[in-house]
Amino acid sequence: MSGSREIHRCVVSQSCHAIGVAEDRIHTIRIHASRFTSKHVVPAEHRPSTLGHPAGTHITASGPTLSHMLAQRSICSAQRLIPLVPRAPPSHPTATSSARLLSTDFSRNSHRHAACLETPRPQGQHKHSTLKPLSLRQRPITTSVSHCQERVPSSKMPETVNFPSSGKALVSIETISQTPRIWVLHMLAAETPDNRLTRNFLTALASALDHVQSQWESIAGEEAGSKGAALISTSVLDEKNKSSRFFSNGLDFEAAIADEHFFDQCLMPVYERLLSFPIPTVASVGGHAFAAGFGLISAHDYRVMSGIKGYACMNEIDFGAQLPPGLHAVLRAKFHSPAVMRKMVLEGHRFTGQELKALEFVDELVPPPGGSGGPQQTLEGAVQLAHKVAPKATKDAYGSNKLVMYQPFLHILRQPNSDITGALTDGSKL
Repeated sequence: MSGSREIHRCVVSQSCHAIGVAEDRIHTIRIHASRFTSKHVVPAEHRPSTLGHPAGTHITASGPTLSHMLAQRSICSAQRLIPLVPRAPPSHPTATSSARLLSTDFSRNSHRHAACLETPRPQGQHKHSTLKPLSLRQRPITTSVSHCQERVPSSKMPETVNFPSSGKALVSIETISQTPRIWVLHMLAAETPDNRLTRNFLTALASALDHVQSQWESIAGEEAGSKGAALISTSVLDEKNKSSRFFSNGLDFEAAIADEHFFDQCLMPVYERLLSFPIPTVASVGGHAFAAGFGLISAHDYRVMSGIKGYACMNEIDFGAQLPPGLHAVLRAKFHSPAVMRKMVLEGHRFTGQELKALEFVDELVPPPGGSGGPQQTLEGAVQLAHKVAPKATKDAYGSNKLVMYQPFLHILRQPNSDITGALTDGSKL
């Protein structure tokens, strides 16, 4: 076989009513890799039941060397994507040390899904005991069950989708361009006037990211995706609305610390999702981004910020809060200077757009210093940048390379918050 992409087929031998697939339906699966060597069957015991295929299903594919397998898979489910990597048998001739590195470093917590909810645990059960074994929390391989995604003609694609779909919308997705496909994620300041990252808000945000990713996967590698894609995040645009002063003002701190599952199930999964998103992401920052809101813009690939108003600040030091390790990891992924991190975390410095541009954290200042305009102009600059970088998603390797770039920081984000903070204080190893 040659080339970096091959279409494989698998037969699901039992009915897949859980995902609306008829019995014995033949699925088309796309696996991305740079080299193909031998046939590999994923044993049933290595597949989480939440994958959507019934027990006993055998997925057969001509597999690459594990050290070259980087992709991600999609299923027709309302849940968050749950990755799966087939481990090579011990005797597999290509199971190299680099393969073992991948199987360890790209692990993730499959139960931290976008719904941001948890099934009640039996009394006395440890809160993290429901996590899958490490071997079932792998990231690198992507398969796409193409027929599950109903293809919507571009001309019929809805312009705006709200999340949640019923009740008060907290986030909306607007499609502003078809080629390249450009989505704008609007944070509506509907629950709090400054876009606080609450449980409800993050649940809506995660659902919006699910929607964009499923739309991208339905066109990746096809004519509709031939020009690439990008996602822009922005807040309220109307300058007459006081909410336009904020991109996000961080957490509802009291509610966050009162919820023992908030960091593991809501905040860190959103950071992780953005840090490994399969298409370029651009934060259009027309107002303040404080604390966890600073982390949110850091999780994006690019940032366009107003050059005339708005600060980015980590102010935990000023109200006596410890910085969550996962939030620190997102910042460290983008800031590498110890002096800058000291200024940010230990001094609570308020960075202007100009300062962040000088640090190469912000890519564009719109409006420029001394200019005029508001969040709408900032968004226009973000749209221009999105069109520029969108073609880099065309080969569908954008997310895979981000997994490599940010592996140490993703590893921290995937740890239970209580475990990693406990390790900091008692000196234990994770």
